[in-house]
Amino acid sequence: MECHCMVSTETKYFLTRFDSLLFCTDWMRIRLISISNNILSFGLAYISAEYHNNLYYMDILKLGYTKKWIDYGFLTEEILSKQIAEFEKEGTKPVEHYRYTSFVNWLKGKEALNNEEINNFIVLCTDDKDDRMSGSAIKDLFLSDKISDEQFEIIKLKLPQFGEWTEKLITREVLTRRVNRERMSPALFKLCYDYKVKYKDNRLLLNIIKKTNDSQCLAFFSELDVGKKLKKLAKNKLTKLN
Repeated sequence: MECHCMVSTETKYFLTRFDSLLFCTDWMRIRLISISNNILSFGLAYISAEYHNNLYYMDILKLGYTKKWIDYGFLTEEILSKQIAEFEKEGTKPVEHYRYTSFVNWLKGKEALNNEEINNFIVLCTDDKDDRMSGSAIKDLFLSDKISDEQFEIIKLKLPQFGEWTEKLITREVLTRRVNRERMSPALFKLCYDYKVKYKDNRLLLNIIKKTNDSQCLAFFSELDVGKKLKKLAKNKLTKLN
């Protein structure tokens, strides 16, 4: 005997809504699982990146660098990794050696410099805790043939903060530029001679002998207390000119 059960319209509506609710619940569960996995993946990636950054930052500090070296483009992760490997393997060179090497290599890799790079170089030297190393680096920059006249003046204004030793350097380089560019005059010759007397340095007078073809200027060396070597060089050149 068959039983024919009549399902009311209300019951059908309820069952339909219940099925929809179950479908929504399953869909939400899947979405929650997907979102949770995405959050977990993002969290792990973030932790990994932070761990890498912390190690990188520790390596920077280990050799005495600062974040500015990275920001200014004077140091890359590849260069730092090589320096760290060498430092940990040998352990004999002071950390400032690596920073100075970075200065030298950075300058060597440039064909020309803009003013921003000049100022960044000066900032890194000023911030460095090793005065001797930073002094050597700023001197290299000042003596570089890659800087313009404007940049020469920018560096010259900042140099005195690196110590009294810069006075001699500035005086010599200013006069060297004049000797190389100007026609020799009694006034310029006197400035170069005064430099020689004050600093016991013959370089400017030696440069004059090499550059000038002024017979009167060369003859003047025989009357000055400049030492036998310079007198002989001036006399030999004068003989060739005559």
